[in-house]
Amino acid sequence: MFFSTPQGWFSHTSMDPPSLVVDSETGAWDCVLLDPLSEESFISNLALRYKRDHIYTYIGNVLVSVNPYRPLNIYSAELARAYRTRGPFQLPPHIFAVAGSAYRWLRDRSEDQCIIVSGESGSGKTHAAAMVVYFIASATPGAGPGLESIRTKLRHIGPLLEAFGNAQTLKNDNSSRFGKYLDIEFDYKGDPLGAHITNCRLVLQVGANSDCDPNIFGSELSIDYLKRKGDGSELAFSRVTHQAPGERNFHIFYQLLVGADIQLLKLLKLQRNTENYSFLKCSLHNHLASPFTPATSPHLEDKLCFQRTRKSLESVGFSSEEILDVFKVVSSVLKLGNVVFIPSNNIDGTEGCTVSNDYELYEVCDLLSMDCTILQGAITSRSLFIDDPHEECGSTLIVTELSASEATQSRNSLCRALQ
Repeated sequence: MFFSTPQGWFSHTSMDPPSLVVDSETGAWDCVLLDPLSEESFISNLALRYKRDHIYTYIGNVLVSVNPYRPLNIYSAELARAYRTRGPFQLPPHIFAVAGSAYRWLRDRSEDQCIIVSGESGSGKTHAAAMVVYFIASATPGAGPGLESIRTKLRHIGPLLEAFGNAQTLKNDNSSRFGKYLDIEFDYKGDPLGAHITNCRLVLQVGANSDCDPNIFGSELSIDYLKRKGDGSELAFSRVTHQAPGERNFHIFYQLLVGADIQLLKLLKLQRNTENYSFLKCSLHNHLASPFTPATSPHLEDKLCFQRTRKSLESVGFSSEEILDVFKVVSSVLKLGNVVFIPSNNIDGTEGCTVSNDYELYEVCDLLSMDCTILQGAITSRSLFIDDPHEECGSTLIVTELSASEATQSRNSLCRALQ
């Protein structure tokens, strides 16, 4: 199990071998050893270790992490391999120790394992889950082109989901706006076969055989990533159309506008200026001066992140045509947000609406390869079937025009569904 408190940044560089000694640890490396054990002694022990850059501390088989708020040289492939071959209490506390313990139980006893990552917003849940995947991709001993391909895909799962499901909030520049469940499947030798990530809206599978049955081929390691406020799917996807002051929409919108070249922007019928899009205007006055989000945050480098997202799409198996289709959907969401509805009065006295900038709607339909009449009708009217025994089909279709505010809500629902 892994529990973390507010997130910091980490770098993938090597650690000095002398530090891999439990006796060199400051304070109690396992809080079970504290005497007396109280809340005060527990917090004091964490603070003492934190001052010496020992951000990880055990509570039995639970791992606690404290945010360092600066890069620490405590992650590398060599270190991951060291934790794979040693027991959890033979080396200093580390997220790799949790991953290594789960991996050994899975490999040696063929028992499915689950690592639960929990914490408040900004606590480092995304990073912790990413480090477990990094451990699996770096420390598993098998070799071969097929296995290396799977490892490459595993490494790119995180950046891909972060682009489409993470956003900048007041406390966290890379906040995951959804819970997710990562399931990695292994063969009887302990080599990864593939993985799939599940959340409320998405199932993403990667691997040589994504449909393989773990009961036949081996075991599986699950990483359950729990949001503090539960699933929150509807609340999370409402961010597409509304953000709190000082917060941003999902990363992918900014990455696409800032990182795409002129040719791609023209193909997607986009302009580079974020001020031109209604769904992004709330984030114009960001909070870079906030003590929670230093201005040097790597997650705000949208141009570089777009290249990483595109590479991740390629690495997990999307073709060039599929990648373009993904970007077309993202572009359609932005352009739909600019569609404006003007109130109008119908002959029967009811309130209707018309689209004032129908050129935006035409461009969206071109991107989605659909009939504009169908799309306009879907967001400006409501269709109901009522029972009618006099009709051959047994029902009658009633079409009711929506008011401007109702059409706006209908458009927003469509945008959330597309995202």
